[in-house]
Amino acid sequence: MPIALRRFGARLPRLPLISLVTQIVATRRSRVALGNLSDAHLKDIGLTRRQAWAETNRPFWELPERHRW
Repeated sequence: MPIALRRFGARLPRLPLISLVTQIVATRRSRVALGNLSDAHLKDIGLTRRQAWAETNRPFWELPERHRW
């Protein structure tokens, strides 16, 4: 197995494949929705535009902590 593929695989949480794909899709939708919020809405939840942009542009394999069992 190529080194790059092993490194990529090491970053993925250990979940059944269907569950993993479901979590990746849900996380991506949430990040896109966050990126579409207005500055006023971001202020309401305590985020800056820069923080929202950083979260929106994270790689798909970086799931939130609650999904890493």
